[in-house]
Amino acid sequence: MSQIVAYTIWEGFDNGYVIAERLNEAGYQNKAGKAWDKDIYSAWKHQKGTATKIATALKLSE
Repeated sequence: MSQIVAYTIWEGFDNGYVIAERLNEAGYQNKAGKAWDKDIYSAWKHQKGTATKIATALKLSE
């Protein structure tokens, strides 16, 4: 999942709507089994360790 987020940001789309749409297209669901939206993505992004996962995935995609 972090790879999808990182790739989307790398493409220049650091937008909750776009990232949530890409996660849904990839078949990911949140912990409650629901589709992603910008608010759920925003909450996930602010969890401890998530920024590190995204930064690592971005470095790998360079």
